[in-house]
Amino acid sequence: MEYRINIAQNAQGDIRKNVDYIRSELKNPSAAKNLLTETRMKVQSLKQHPKRCPLVGDKHLALVGFRMIAVKKYYLFYIIYDEKSEVRIIRQLHSRQDWRTILGAEFSESGYLNEDEEILYNMK
Repeated sequence: MEYRINIAQNAQGDIRKNVDYIRSELKNPSAAKNLLTETRMKVQSLKQHPKRCPLVGDKHLALVGFRMIAVKKYYLFYIIYDEKSEVRIIRQLHSRQDWRTILGAEFSESGYLNEDEEILYNMK
């Protein structure tokens, strides 16, 4: 089964911000391009085998279904929706960021995305 990939608005912003930071602040356009290329490859790989990555190590976020995949010094966080055959990329955060707090703040007690979270990009 092939899953459809959806990238949330926050994840799109994260990816842009991370690539721009490496390109502009660190003055390393080659590394920025490599991060973007590897991010695309990892996202595409989730179409075929999204369950190969384990649930995250936080019990509350794991109950929601959060998984993560490493992309250089960053983590892509995603949730699998089997009933829709969909993988939703939620965020791309640096490995040193407090992802438990960041992700936890974006989810209500029910475990659903806050109302203002919207899927803007459908990666083909």
